[in-house]
Amino acid sequence: MTEGCKILIVEDQMLIAMDLERLIEGMDYTVCGLARTRTEALRLAEEHRPDLVVMDVRLADGSDGIAAARELRQRFNIGALMISGQIDAAQAEEAEAEIFLRKPFEPRQLRRAIADALRLRRVDPGSAA
Repeated sequence: MTEGCKILIVEDQMLIAMDLERLIEGMDYTVCGLARTRTEALRLAEEHRPDLVVMDVRLADGSDGIAAARELRQRFNIGALMISGQIDAAQAEEAEAEIFLRKPFEPRQLRRAIADALRLRRVDPGSAA
């Protein structure tokens, strides 16, 4: 299930991004890039066409992760797993993401959230890229 799945990490705090990368690669997914801003995320998504983006709600330089996730979905049909320590129901609905994970989280919660997000993308008839 994990073989060949590419995941883009979009997180403004580099230590957290590197920890996410370690955890995700330990789950046998391929991390195809780390981005800190919306602009970097769009560039890397266009270049690598990931299966999923793990996206923080607040990004560097004031970028909005929710808007970035929406744009990635519209432009490239890439699903997002949103992560944040401060997300509420209104933000969740606005982001149009399938899965949300509240920080801090356990590795097992991350594993399940990624698997659920990928499964949702596969059964969504509009998810073919």
